[in-house]
Amino acid sequence: MEVLQNLWYCAALSTELTSKPIARVICGVPLVLFRTESGRTAVLEDRCSHRQAPLSMGVVVGEEIQCVYHGFVFDTAGTCTHIPHQDAVPTRACITAYPTAERWGYVWIWWGDAARADPARIPDPPWTVEDTRRSVYIYFYVKANFQLMADNLLDVSHTDFLHRQSIGSQTGKKGQANPPRMTIETRTEADRVHSLRRVYDTRLGAVAAAWAGTDADEPVDRISTQMWEPPNTTHIRLQFKRGDRMRTINMEHIMTPETERTTHYFMNWTRDFGVHGGYPTDDDVYREQTGIIGGEDIPIVEAQQRIIDQYGGTLKDVPAKQDRLVNDVHRLLKKLYAEARIAGPAEIERLAAE
Repeated sequence: MEVLQNLWYCAALSTELTSKPIARVICGVPLVLFRTESGRTAVLEDRCSHRQAPLSMGVVVGEEIQCVYHGFVFDTAGTCTHIPHQDAVPTRACITAYPTAERWGYVWIWWGDAARADPARIPDPPWTVEDTRRSVYIYFYVKANFQLMADNLLDVSHTDFLHRQSIGSQTGKKGQANPPRMTIETRTEADRVHSLRRVYDTRLGAVAAAWAGTDADEPVDRISTQMWEPPNTTHIRLQFKRGDRMRTINMEHIMTPETERTTHYFMNWTRDFGVHGGYPTDDDVYREQTGIIGGEDIPIVEAQQRIIDQYGGTLKDVPAKQDRLVNDVHRLLKKLYAEARIAGPAEIERLAAE
């Protein structure tokens, strides 16, 4: 796959990595991920250079991984350190290792020139470690292009329809009398796109009302502050305001391409309420998010992908007023891909007009 280089891509939740190796394809490349005996994270090509058997079927021994097939041993730098029954180890037995960093509950790998790997460029959600907040982490697998899934998060207006009964606002219905007022602002700064969307005095679906601590028929201001950064992380701060009362949820939605048509979707849901007891518990959050995202968002995006593929890539999207954040992100992505002299995903070229 042609992807943007010299960036950190999310490879796993921290909780996924143990001494048992796991296989994961990132940007079209088969990788093995594991944690060494001392707790270090390691990401290597998922192959033994001897007979190309997958190292993900191997075993971690101390700070190294051993191929289960013929016993070749590799360290976390990809160097082959041992071949059974011989003293010499040829340099061509080495495999590629990827710089890794573990931060904010995620494992990141650097895609590009290893000498340029800079941990300061990892997306920064400090609220995930604040004592006054509590985070739940979830992984999803999506059978659709990573940008198509990312666009779902960038266009929050879908919430009022796809999620009307759960987390949506009761607005936007055809013929609705006195619909709540909505404003949206966007701006692009360097390689980040920011958005502020506010819906005034709106009623909420049952789940969102529970988050807001209100009754379903009690109007609130719903404030969505978003920031997108490459390669494809969307930071969302969702706030519910009623008088002097404010509740805040921070979310990171991180899309990592597996292939052109499949995506690793990582997220955290970080709240400033229900932290030390009461609603919601972590189990509540996990159940709600897997139900909403896994049961509503992902199925519609996968269905989009099927329709797009059935038309052979000839379709053009008709943009709407509320697509401003999506459009701004696509414009920036076109610029970034052009500067990298690589072809971007078809998703950023499908708008009929701007």
